[in-house]
Amino acid sequence: MGPPQKPEINFAKNTIIAVFYGWFVTGGFTIQVIKIRERPSQYTVYVEETYPSRESYVTMGTTNPYHIVVTEKLTKNVRFLTSFVEQ
Repeated sequence: MGPPQKPEINFAKNTIIAVFYGWFVTGGFTIQVIKIRERPSQYTVYVEETYPSRESYVTMGTTNPYHIVVTEKLTKNVRFLTSFVEQ
């Protein structure tokens, strides 16, 4: 099977948005780019971070949630808005 193929990215036409949630000793944490909205002076990237409730059953193992998105070229400043959701 081997490693996955490296994607072809044309940085003249595309921008990569990458969000990272950090390092955890259990599962149950996620991060995701929900949408990207263009505004007159900037782009707003909406990010959702989820975390387990005290009652949740989670895996016991280190996790490092991340999400990487390829989008059309962003030509303005980028602002990140993050919401937090308990699972």
